[in-house]
Amino acid sequence: LQCIKTPGHTQDHCVYFCPELDGLFSGDLLQARFGHPMTQMLFGDLRSYLKSLQTVAHLGPKLLFPGHGEFSWQCHLDIQKTRELAAKMIETVHQMIIQQEATVTKDIIQKFAQKHKITDPTDVFVLKGSIRMVLEYLKDKIVQTNQINDPYKTTMDVNKKGPGGLTMEQIFARVQESRRLD
Repeated sequence: LQCIKTPGHTQDHCVYFCPELDGLFSGDLLQARFGHPMTQMLFGDLRSYLKSLQTVAHLGPKLLFPGHGEFSWQCHLDIQKTRELAAKMIETVHQMIIQQEATVTKDIIQKFAQKHKITDPTDVFVLKGSIRMVLEYLKDKIVQTNQINDPYKTTMDVNKKGPGGLTMEQIFARVQESRRLD
């Protein structure tokens, strides 16, 4: 049994991999609980979470024993689905900001929930934390590269004004102010 550090859900999160069974005991890294698929991911640090998903994908486990929900015989598909959901969440929030559908955290959460028909109070609660981590992830990308990557692999100048006359830096300043008010 191998203990593998997989930060992301929490800083000290780990999974256990049993090579003899090709089994992954994922804790909260991967979940199979009931609820909306977009709320299956619980992360405290999205960048670390995505790296940890990649780490466990390279192990090639066949069996998944999640911390919540039923076991699965198709762990590789569960990992792939989770990575795709995370990418979809990042893309959706990114597009909301670029298109200025919402520039305040509370509005982003509300519009995301409406767009994906997330109504269960528990799912909405989980979504709030996930969206905040996506915003942190996007903010970090802008600070590190002074650019934001769109889903089509092109880049956008953060100083270029969008349709509403705001730069990406101004939008994120509004998001940060909204967080302080929350």
